Amino acid sequence: MADRYAIFVDAGYLLAAGAELGAGVKNRAAIHCNYSELVAALTQETGNDCGLPLLRVYWYDAATQAIPTLEHLKVAELSNVKLRLGRLTGGHQKGVDSMIVRDLMVLARQRAMVTAYLVGGDEDLREGVVAAQDEGVRVLTIGIPTAATNQALTLLREADGHIVRDAAFWRPYFAPVAPVRMPLQLGVALEAAAEEGAAAFARDWRAKATAEDLQHLLGSRPIIPRMIDLQLLLHVEATCGSLRDRDGIKRLARASFWRIVEEGGKGGPGGEAGVDVGASSAEA
Repeated sequence: MADRYAIFVDAGYLLAAGAELGAGVKNRAAIHCNYSELVAALTQETGNDCGLPLLRVYWYDAATQAIPTLEHLKVAELSNVKLRLGRLTGGHQKGVDSMIVRDLMVLARQRAMVTAYLVGGDEDLREGVVAAQDEGVRVLTIGIPTAATNQALTLLREADGHIVRDAAFWRPYFAPVAPVRMPLQLGVALEAAAEEGAAAFARDWRAKATAEDLQHLLGSRPIIPRMIDLQLLLHVEATCGSLRDRDGIKRLARASFWRIVEEGGKGGPGGEAGVDVGASSAEA
């Protein structure tokens, strides 16, 4: 294999810094990210720096039960990008740093790359940097300038180089999200849309399901099997937007799903079916 380079992106670091640049806060929910253009710009910059062909971009983030959101799926669909998800528990990422460290070590040992660019700042990543260097790989960190230092000095000292592009490079890819103060009637409309979307999904699933499929689903109550639950929420998100941090809307959607399934695929939104319909394999 020809000498190649790879990019490792800690999305938690990237989006928090991007939110600070684009919206003045560290909350990633405060900004929209243009993933395709950002990845293209980052790839071009690193390619010009090392003069090597790209192996791929590794993108690390966290999600509830490691189930990708619509935003994650946008990233996963990009060419030469590999999405890796840890778990989101109590608002904190679990397992993300360890995945980055593992990939740095494995790709270095397999001689899959000779140069690595790391967009991240956690001190826990230092172990992966050292392991990759021990295999002859050059590792450079990429920083995003914000008001306060956002990369561990121990990590920067260990790296072979530290690249910091100014804020003007990063800002075009992060657009602030206007705060939403939802009127009561709009909130009710959103709930109705979620229930309607879930009911439509349930009717479609019920029409296509075999007797064995139905028996398996009903036998899992009150838990919706993971893949069905993911498809359900993605279907609802297509109408209602991201369901991140909208647990109440998720519960309504699941309640509507169970009600339609138990009624045999008939009816519309509203009401519950006498079981704990708020549960799913994603939250069990």
